[in-house]
Amino acid sequence: MKRTTIITIITVALAVIELTIAYFFNAKLIIENLVTNYLGPDNDLFDVIGLITPMGLLYIINYKILAPSIYFLGTLIWRLAGHYRYIERSLQSTISTSIDWLLDCNVHWGASNNSTECQNANTCEGLIALHKSGFYKIKPAVYRESLKVVLSNVVNDGLPSKSLNRATVVCTSMILYLVGLIKETDGIDNTFTDLVVFNSKIDSLISRLWDSRNTSSGWGLFIEKSSNDECSMANTCWVLRALSKHSFSNNPEFRDYTCAIYQKNHDSLFSYHRGEADKVATTAMYLSLYYELDNELRNRIQEHYNPKKAAAFILKAFADDKIEYEIEEIYGVSSGSSTGAQKVPWKHIIIGYYIDALSMAYQHSDLTTIQMDRFVSRVKDIIENEVTHVGNHFTYYVPNGLINSEYILTFPTSYLIWGLSTLKETIRRTI
Repeated sequence: MKRTTIITIITVALAVIELTIAYFFNAKLIIENLVTNYLGPDNDLFDVIGLITPMGLLYIINYKILAPSIYFLGTLIWRLAGHYRYIERSLQSTISTSIDWLLDCNVHWGASNNSTECQNANTCEGLIALHKSGFYKIKPAVYRESLKVVLSNVVNDGLPSKSLNRATVVCTSMILYLVGLIKETDGIDNTFTDLVVFNSKIDSLISRLWDSRNTSSGWGLFIEKSSNDECSMANTCWVLRALSKHSFSNNPEFRDYTCAIYQKNHDSLFSYHRGEADKVATTAMYLSLYYELDNELRNRIQEHYNPKKAAAFILKAFADDKIEYEIEEIYGVSSGSSTGAQKVPWKHIIIGYYIDALSMAYQHSDLTTIQMDRFVSRVKDIIENEVTHVGNHFTYYVPNGLINSEYILTFPTSYLIWGLSTLKETIRRTI
């Protein structure tokens, strides 16, 4: 017999047991009412009923064992019957039309669809989305041209933020992460001169990033030693994720430092800055990083970190609380003639971190089938109700609360593509 048929038979059998017990509960309630009405509430028959039909035991069997089992097997049948395959087609369609929307923007890419100048961070986000989705092979001209532009903007200190006019930790980490992905999948194309030149600078950029770390708290905004207050766990995760894609990940200092950063978790959750409440963006970022590390390093981190707890926290924020973005206060930004630990808001679009982390959690059995069902249902809800369609060929995503009538932000769609691409790959691997 086919596996799906066997599971169906078992599920039906359990359902019959479930209904029988439910009927028995109702029958017992009828008996109790008769005894109360005709024999009085103090009659010894209550004790007899309690001995013959112990309600507590039946409750445990029914609601703690049978009901969860039926739900688990039901979702398993749902998945084995190809439901996630249907979702895969929906994912692919959304990825494709969202990429078409990105490519239709004025430039590749600024902060919004009507920007007239590229921003390095937004360009990196778009390129990472193209690479993770595999569309860099389908749209090679735009991909290579955009990559060439952002590589040409790299200076000795790193990749600058055009708005701050200085090399930043996140921009530099993004381009290092992207090139790490390229080396993993395709290697360095010797005919792509800009990529070859950048590859020759990687060691010096990594060294500059590494030497700028705060010995206990990570990295701040700029590639310089930052105070503990200026260090951001989000920035730090970007650096660690970038360095993990290169041979520097074998450096014993890097491995020890990564473990030390994970020890800063609060019961497997992370905040943006020390002393702050735990946040879902950073928790998801560190869960994704954890899965991208090698087995030996993951085993060391597990001494102080539980990925299942992190995944459960992320799932609740995603599926139940439906948090779509968070604001981190970035410290250490200079403004005019004044310097110091001034702060500016940074909007973290969480969709990509959510889907990326939970997809990898399921791959590594840190998310149950029931949890996966909740996760996929929320993704489906976002695709159907929150992704905006423009005609038949374009779609884009803007989190609730960030909608503006004058322009559409590009980076939320980039992160959506990033996350959906990871989920699509997860479904292919596990079904």
